[in-house]
Amino acid sequence: PADRSHRVRFVSCSAVPAHRHRELEERFGAPWHELYGSTECGLDIAVSEAQHVELVGTGLLGSPAPHREVIVVGEDDAALPRGEEGELCIRGLGMF
Repeated sequence: PADRSHRVRFVSCSAVPAHRHRELEERFGAPWHELYGSTECGLDIAVSEAQHVELVGTGLLGSPAPHREVIVVGEDDAALPRGEEGELCIRGLGMF
């Protein structure tokens, strides 16, 4: 019962198991927004407030942050179709 006794308005997180996402939101009473970034880049991909309800439990990270371009490439460095596994490549302003 004390899990909801807080003033948290939202949680920024990464790698929430898709099958537990909704459960965690219900338990703690706050939306959990997936995001991806790194020390060298800062925030690169995030679930916006507008996307949140639709993406809960999907494992998706949202959309590129402003001033970011994101693609997934294969072994030959060619862009892969949506849903294929490969290397995540990101470019944009303000990156190390």
